[in-house]
Amino acid sequence: MSGDRFRQEADATARTAFDLAVRLRADGDVGGAERTYRCAIELASSSEDPLELEVGAKAAFELGLTLVDSASNVEIYSAYQVSVDLGRRSGTKEGLETGAQSAYNLAAASIESQDTNNAVQAYLDALELGRLSQTNVGLEAGAAAAFNLGLLLEDVGDVDGAAGAYQYGVELGRASGSEAGREAGAKAAFGLGLILGRTADSSESAHAYRTSIELARLSNTAEGWEAGQMAANNLRLLVLDDTRDH
Repeated sequence: MSGDRFRQEADATARTAFDLAVRLRADGDVGGAERTYRCAIELASSSEDPLELEVGAKAAFELGLTLVDSASNVEIYSAYQVSVDLGRRSGTKEGLETGAQSAYNLAAASIESQDTNNAVQAYLDALELGRLSQTNVGLEAGAAAAFNLGLLLEDVGDVDGAAGAYQYGVELGRASGSEAGREAGAKAAFGLGLILGRTADSSESAHAYRTSIELARLSNTAEGWEAGQMAANNLRLLVLDDTRDH
C-alpha cells in the first residue's frame, strides 16, 4: 500500500504512515517510501498532537535523506525545512533533536550551493533546536552547527559573531557527552582561542586553548585530538611570550 492509497484510510495517522514508509524503504521501494513519507508529513502538518508533529519531523528528515541522490536542491531544502518547522512545533525532545539534524543538513546543502545567508540561518536553527532538545544527538548537532557557523562568520568578517558561535560550540559540545560533540567543542574552543589571542588578553586565549585540550582528550577522535594538539602548541607559545614579557 503506497502513500496515495494510504491517505484514503480513515484511521491513518502520521505514525502509521511513517512506519509504513520505513518498511517500504527497507524493502527497496524508494518511490513508495517517498510518497508515504509525504503522506506522513501532510497528516502531521494538520495535527496539533506533539507526537504526530514529532513523527512528521522525522518523516521530513528521512525524505530529505532519500531525495539526496534523485531530486533537485529545492525539493531537498524543502524537506529539511519542513522537518525543522515541525520539530520546533512539536516541542518534544525527539522532535527538536530531529529538527536540529535537519537544520544542520540544510546548512550543509546551502553551503554547497553557495547560499551563505540560508546556511547561517540554518546553523542558527540547528544550534537553537539542539540546545532545546537536551538530547545527546541534538546537542551534538548543535555543537557542530555552532562550530561551522563560527567558521562561516569569520569568513565574512564577523569576528564577534564568530566568537559567540564558538562559545556556544564549546558549551553544547561539553553538554552533549558524545565523542562527536566533544570533538566539535574542541575545535570551537581552538577557534575561540585564536580570536581571543587577537582581541583580548592572553589569559582568556589560554583558557580557551586549555578547554580545547580538555575536550579533545575526552572526544577520543582523530579530529578532536588534532584540534587539541594545535591548542597545546599555541598555549605553549603563549606561555613562552608571557615569560619573556616578565
